[in-house]
Amino acid sequence: MSSVKDGHEGKDGQLGKRWSAFEASAPGRICLFGEHQDYLGWPAVVMAIDLRCRIRFTPRKDRLACWSSPALGLSASYALDALPSSVRPEGSASQGERNDHLLAALIEGRVLGWSWPCGWDALIESDVPVQAGCSSSTALISAWTLALARMADVELSPAALVTAAHRAEVLHFDEAGGRMDHQAIAHGGLNRVHANGKVDPLTLEGLGNFLLGDSGVPKDTQAVLARCNTDRSGSNLSTATAVNKAIEEEASAKLSAGLSSPAERIALGKRMNEHHRMLSEHLEVSTEKIDGLCAAARASDALGAKINGSGGGGCMFAWFQPEDQAALLAASESMAEAGAVRTVQVRPDGGAVIKID
Repeated sequence: MSSVKDGHEGKDGQLGKRWSAFEASAPGRICLFGEHQDYLGWPAVVMAIDLRCRIRFTPRKDRLACWSSPALGLSASYALDALPSSVRPEGSASQGERNDHLLAALIEGRVLGWSWPCGWDALIESDVPVQAGCSSSTALISAWTLALARMADVELSPAALVTAAHRAEVLHFDEAGGRMDHQAIAHGGLNRVHANGKVDPLTLEGLGNFLLGDSGVPKDTQAVLARCNTDRSGSNLSTATAVNKAIEEEASAKLSAGLSSPAERIALGKRMNEHHRMLSEHLEVSTEKIDGLCAAARASDALGAKINGSGGGGCMFAWFQPEDQAALLAASESMAEAGAVRTVQVRPDGGAVIKID
């Protein structure tokens, strides 16, 4: 990787030639098994998907770090030489009441000793559904953090990116949430992720196809996580949590070995449906609309279907046999009739990366 230190202005006031424009990108993710388990310290099976957040960085000659998201109608700029010591939950003026995770990443980077030779313009574009359970915010903060490290001439391993992005998105604001999303996005592929940072790669061989369905209902991640974390003391919820933990353990063992037959996928699909039922009926994180989308997918021969993410709205996904594209297409139509505002086939994808021009 080229050293961004070469981008310091020379005597003629021009940026060094080696500091050039680049793109940082990070994938969204789906959680196959272990939903609402990671913040309890238990593993989850997660897969990075080929819907990505992309940020185009172009150097400036001044010391302003600027970003814009045309799709969301948001923008902000920060003076690199006058960063605050922390970000208050009220957020910046340009973002209203939203936590300013991008500013938090700059602050946390400075705490780590990172420094930047110049400012930049960052153009944010993303096809990860927003507030929909696919980790759009974590994809954004992961891509942004990876770019900050590059511009500070710091090499980040996937594990180091997980730590830095989690600090900026969660710990900086004293919010609820584990590292599952950050691990899925930093490492890419299909993995069993653990709260202690361990990541066990799982085989994609014989996995099958996935269809994402967006209910169109925005979710409130922090409210759902706070309620579920508090309510786990009830006996009914404790039972549901134990059942889901057992399902995740069974699924991770089978996915580690690989799914070699339709019968194996059918059996695991039934466990996925049971996982969703626990989330819907006991943890009460699903919605009537998402339950309907799952039912529509199953009626079209999906192996299994479940809510994706913290819940209270957002997306679900359905799982299909590798060779059964007809069932996937039929399910897409059925889910649209059941109220999905968008359906899209998603595939496994790599983790957060930098692409240099």
